Amino acid sequence: MKLKKRILCLAAACAVLFDVISFPASADESETVNISLSNKLCVFSGWGTGFSKWAVEAGKSGTVSKKAAEMLFGEDGLKMNIVRYEVSGGDDPSHNHFLEADKMPPSWTKTVTDKNGNTSHVVDLSRDMGRINLLKKCIDSAGEDVSVELCPTSPPYYMTVSGCTAGAVFSGLDNLRADSRGDYGKYLASAVSAMASKGITVGSIAPMNEPSSLHWKAKDTRREGCHVSQGDMQTKMLLAVRNALDRAGLSRVFIAASDEADIDTAAASLNALSNKARDCISRVNIHSADNENADFVAVAKKCGRIRITEADGLYTAGENAGEMSAALGISKRIIADLENSSASAWVMWQAISSGSPDLNGGYLGLLYRENMSQNLETTQKYYAFGQFSRYIDANSSLLKVDDNTIAAYDRSKNRMTIVAVNDSSEVRKVKYLLDGFGLLKGSKVSEIRTSGSLADGEHWSVTGKAAAVTKSGFSADLAPNSVTTYVIDGAVILTTGHIGDVNNDGQINVTDITIVAAHIKSRRFLEDEAQVLADINGDGSINVTDITRIAAHIKGKRLITAASRYNEDDFISYTDVTENPDIDNASDG
Repeated sequence: MKLKKRILCLAAACAVLFDVISFPASADESETVNISLSNKLCVFSGWGTGFSKWAVEAGKSGTVSKKAAEMLFGEDGLKMNIVRYEVSGGDDPSHNHFLEADKMPPSWTKTVTDKNGNTSHVVDLSRDMGRINLLKKCIDSAGEDVSVELCPTSPPYYMTVSGCTAGAVFSGLDNLRADSRGDYGKYLASAVSAMASKGITVGSIAPMNEPSSLHWKAKDTRREGCHVSQGDMQTKMLLAVRNALDRAGLSRVFIAASDEADIDTAAASLNALSNKARDCISRVNIHSADNENADFVAVAKKCGRIRITEADGLYTAGENAGEMSAALGISKRIIADLENSSASAWVMWQAISSGSPDLNGGYLGLLYRENMSQNLETTQKYYAFGQFSRYIDANSSLLKVDDNTIAAYDRSKNRMTIVAVNDSSEVRKVKYLLDGFGLLKGSKVSEIRTSGSLADGEHWSVTGKAAAVTKSGFSADLAPNSVTTYVIDGAVILTTGHIGDVNNDGQINVTDITIVAAHIKSRRFLEDEAQVLADINGDGSINVTDITRIAAHIKGKRLITAASRYNEDDFISYTDVTENPDIDNASDG
C-alpha cells in the first residue's frame, strides 16, 4: 500500500541546503566546516586496547586491576569496549633470548607426559589468571558486552620450522610448518573453549600478526612473530583455522585478518588471498593507515568491518603545545586512521606504559605507572583520547570531515558528535554546517574540551559557552592547542520517503521485511536514511517489533499511518534564531 505523506517536507530540506551554501571567508571571519551525511564512512563499533605486558603486570595487583578497569572501561573513564588479548605461542623452554622489555605474556601451552612416556601439548590458562581476572574487571566496568579478540603472536614453538617463536632462521621465510596448520587451528579452538570455561566469551580470532613483515627472526631479542607469505600460505592458514573452529562447534567465532602493519601491505595481502579464504574473513584488521588506499577499502569492506588494531606511536603536534603535544598528536592520528581506512574501531597497542614519560614530548600509552605499587597516572594524551571515546558511541555512523575533524551521528539519540583538533597557537573561529540534517527546536550544543597542562589545564571540561545555533549548524571558537568535542542533541536526518517503505520503492511489502531482518541480524546494515523509515514505532531502535508492524500492515491488520515523524514547524527557523535567543544557548552538560 502506498502512503501519500513524506516523513519530512522537501521545503525544510531545501531551506537547509540554501543555508549550507558558503562563501570564502576573510582572515577575520569564521572558516566553514561542512558535516555531511553524504560523507559516511561506516558504522562505528568502538574503542579498545591490547592486553599485553601491561595487563600481565596490572593483573598481579587486585587494586591496580580495579583502577585500570575503571579508568579504561568505566563510565567515568574512557568507556572502552574492545580487548585485543595477546596470546603467546610459548617459546622452547631452553631458549632465553627475549629482552625483559619484550618479555611475552605467559604461554597457554602445557606439555604433559602419559604413563608410557609419550608427550603431548594442551591449553592451560593457569599461569595467566591475573590477566584473565583483570579482563573480567574490565568487562564489569564497561557495564555491557565487551568484544574480546584473541591475537596470537606466533604458533607454539613445536609447530614452527625454526623451533623458535621469535621467527624463522632467515627473516622473511614462513615459520609455521605445513603439517601443523591443522594443529594450529585446533590449538586456537581449544583456547576459545578454555576462555569460555573461565566465563569469557571470545568473539573473534586474529591468527596472524604482521605476517608480511620481515623482522621476525629466530633467537631475536625482540617479541614473538611469524612470517606468513602473502597468497597461498596465508590462504592455507586461514582456511585451516576456519575449519578447526567449525569442527569444534565454534562457527560463531569470527576470523579477523591479516593485522598487517600498514594499509598498502594489507591491500596486497587481501588481494592475494583466494576467494574462499576471503569468504572466511569476517573482519579486516590493520595497524595503521598513514595514507588513503581506495583499493584496500573496497576489498576489505567485502570481507566485513575494518579495525585499526595496534595503534599508538610517539606522535606530537601543536605549536609550543607543552603537555598537549602528545595529546594533539594522537588526536590527529585517530582522525587520519579512521578517515583513511573507513575503520569501525580504533584500538591502542598498550594503553598503560611503564615508567614516567616526558610529558612535553611523544610517548607510548595513555596512562603510566612507576611500578605496580603506585597509582596509575593520567596524561593529557589520556584525556584527549577520551574526547573521542567518551562521546562517539558504538553503532554511531562515522562521518569524514577533514584532517582536524571527525563526526559521528547516533540516529537512536538524534545526536551529532563532532571532535575538532586545533593544533595552532591561535583561536580558530569555525562555523559548522550540517548537510543532510535538520536541527529541532530546543536543540542543544554541549562543548567539552581538553587543553593546557595536567596541573592547570582542562580535562573533559564542559565550557558552558553558548553556541550560536542556526537552522543548519552553529559557530564556535576552538581554543589554541586543544581538542574539543561538540555534542548536538536534536539533530535529525532529513529523509524523504514513507515509514515502512524501507527501500523507498513506493511500496511496503515483504522485501522491506527482508532487508530490515538482515539489518537486525547484522548481515547487511541499513543506511541511516533507511533506518529512519524502518523504525516504525519511532523508539530509536530497529528490532523485531518493527518487522511485526510492517507484517501487520502488509496483511491489512494494522496499517502504518502516513503521518510525518517531523514537520517543518518542528525545526529551528530563521525567525526562531532572530526572535528567540533562548534557542542559541548551549547546554552546560
